[in-house]
Amino acid sequence: MEKAIFKPTSMRVNIFSNFLIITGLVATSLLGLQYYFSQQMAISAVHKSFTQAAKRLT
Repeated sequence: MEKAIFKPTSMRVNIFSNFLIITGLVATSLLGLQYYFSQQMAISAVHKSFTQAAKRLT
């Protein structure tokens, strides 16, 4: 008789671990999207500001 390598886990532990993994993935992706769009907005604001300053100087 072969012995199982992994000890079987309960359904509650499986559901909880899957919930934590999915929550972590969603939180990470949302933080990444927030960083990306904040960076794009900052670059756009600086470009707009420099363009307005250049128009005033000429």
